[in-house]
Amino acid sequence: MGERSLYVFGRKFGATSVTLSDNAGRIIAVVDVNVIHDVSRVKRMLHQLMPQERIAVRAANDGLVLSGTVSSSTVAANAVAIAERFAPEAVSNLMAVQGSQQ
Repeated sequence: MGERSLYVFGRKFGATSVTLSDNAGRIIAVVDVNVIHDVSRVKRMLHQLMPQERIAVRAANDGLVLSGTVSSSTVAANAVAIAERFAPEAVSNLMAVQGSQQ
């Protein structure tokens, strides 16, 4: 890292701001930082394992929210189980099951 680089390591989930100043101490930027789960990895995993299902993944505070429409309650349960590998005991299931298989 050089003198124009910044590395931010998130220790826990949440939001904060980082204030950057120049050598004279003048504030040159304030950046909002949100530490969330790696949603793109969860989406990729679900799509690889269940490519025919329409499952959306969003971060919500320290957890994940799954939504969309799936073909069965078994598929929904499997999707939640996969997501919980990324966010143990912090997955909200808002998925709907197609047809009358609810």
